[in-house]
Amino acid sequence: MIALLALGSAGAYELYDDDWSWQSEPIVQPVWLDAASFPAATGTTAAIEQAAWDGLDAWNGVGNLALALDTTQSGPEAGTIRLHWDADTADGAVIATAAGWGYGGTMISCEVFYWSANDWGAIDWATIEDPWQTDIAEVTTHEVGHCLGFDHSTDWGAVMRPAARGWRGIDTDDEDGLVAMYPPCTDADGDGFACDDCDDADPTVRPGAVEACNGQDDDCDGAVDETATTTASFGSSAQLSATRTAMSWLTLFDVDHDTALLSFRQSLDLPASEWVSFAVVDTTADTARVEVAIVPAGTGPVQSPFLGVPLVAGHRYAIGVGVAGEARYGYASGAGAPADGLVPLGARWESYAPPRTTSDAVHGAHQPELELVLADGDCSTAPDPTGGPTDGSTPTDGGTDPTGGSSGPSTGGDGCGGGCGSSAWWWALLPLGLVRSRRR
Repeated sequence: MIALLALGSAGAYELYDDDWSWQSEPIVQPVWLDAASFPAATGTTAAIEQAAWDGLDAWNGVGNLALALDTTQSGPEAGTIRLHWDADTADGAVIATAAGWGYGGTMISCEVFYWSANDWGAIDWATIEDPWQTDIAEVTTHEVGHCLGFDHSTDWGAVMRPAARGWRGIDTDDEDGLVAMYPPCTDADGDGFACDDCDDADPTVRPGAVEACNGQDDDCDGAVDETATTTASFGSSAQLSATRTAMSWLTLFDVDHDTALLSFRQSLDLPASEWVSFAVVDTTADTARVEVAIVPAGTGPVQSPFLGVPLVAGHRYAIGVGVAGEARYGYASGAGAPADGLVPLGARWESYAPPRTTSDAVHGAHQPELELVLADGDCSTAPDPTGGPTDGSTPTDGGTDPTGGSSGPSTGGDGCGGGCGSSAWWWALLPLGLVRSRRR
């Protein structure tokens, strides 16, 4: 359960957790807005996008955040924070709600609902700052604040107070809370990377550097010396399960030597495009890495994003996918034979789309059709993948500093704003809708 903690003796802000984070880095996917979901009477698409951007941008320039807005869903991934109007009626005086996947101080995905009505009647959404209407910008700032880790503030001037104010922007109390969660980053070694630099004392270590065979993570992807890899396959020639809805199918493995999981593929049959979560859960340490992507309809192996998760000898892991909607899963009878130091124990499935495995129970002697790409652990005999030096002395161009800001709503592409994740998932309804005070 998420604890509500008041942090900072001088502040009235409250945070869900003092080490709240989006995995280990700031938000990297843009915030996605479905402007078309709003009724036509709300305003033009451009006006809705601008209002949402104004609300989102209120958090930029504070701490280490640089949030970006995406108004399309054209890529393989959508934003880790999603904003949309909803035709349902909210309880009481609630006008909007933020709900997210999170666990143990880690937020992974968040969804903001702008409700059509509540128990007081229809909600009059507006794209302008007007105390007599419900301003999309003000509400966006407040609800995205919940996604970033805020609970409600007791400072009545803060945007995070539990009732709408009627004006835009954040105040000092909001700024103090954001800095407590996302402190500013500096680029101490001058390599062009700050918050996502895993060694800010060494300019040759940074995202995009050449991974050398030297016992360290040169490119800051979470894996050490992954210049040599091996692939382990389980459950080949699998059959498909019956259709399942909101289900996770994973495999439990015992690991007998240190390695790293770079990525994996699992066999699925998707009748329609679906949100798929790719999870690596360390059931021994009760931590995990989870990534989410929109996967198009089809049958066959579904590829995870790059993971770079260290696998520790003696630990037990659950590796696999969860699908938010309908899917059939490829599997074979039996638990499968060991491969590359991984001993498969069989399948674990549960009625939660994002995997939140908290026990080692194996529900069936089946093996999901799974292919794991692992760091070999002996890069000394591997050919240099760059064709150049392997001592890390000539890093590749790291590109634009991803901590740079964004000047307005974008129409897609990569934004810098807020998040990946490192913990097992469960659905946590952030308590917390924004309400509008009754007027006479």
